[in-house]
Amino acid sequence: MARDKDSTDETGAPSLMEQQAALASMIGKGVAEGIVAANSKFGPVKQIPITAYVSKTPSNPLGLPEEQRPQLTRRYFQNGYALDAEVLSDEQRTMLNQLRPGSYIGHRVDVAERYPESGGYNIVDIRYNNASYEQRIDLKGIVRDFTVLLRTILEEQNTPVPA
Repeated sequence: MARDKDSTDETGAPSLMEQQAALASMIGKGVAEGIVAANSKFGPVKQIPITAYVSKTPSNPLGLPEEQRPQLTRRYFQNGYALDAEVLSDEQRTMLNQLRPGSYIGHRVDVAERYPESGGYNIVDIRYNNASYEQRIDLKGIVRDFTVLLRTILEEQNTPVPA
């Protein structure tokens, strides 16, 4: 005898489809009650118009508009790749503007400034060897990230050389 999927079995228990429908109904009812309880406790979700939205990112935790953040005075490159001002923190921007050409961190890092003939922004290249695993680990043992790299360069740059 063929059984209908929605019928009960010989013992009178509901079928699998009926059990799933009942479970889905219970879950839906529980979610709806949770939303109502949250709205009554915390109030409805505040709607913010797109013009008033403040975008906070790891590089801009205060959500300041670009005009209020430190501006880069030159174009910066790190091993041939242009640094994107949007992902630089305010501290990194300030430190980049203070860089002077030279060789730093035991001649591991070179800072070179180029002056374009066509005018415009000067270009600052921050170069270091990172082609091999050993070269990357050598520098990583001294500076763990870009911010520490800039801090170390500025400390070395501002330390007077003994005569």
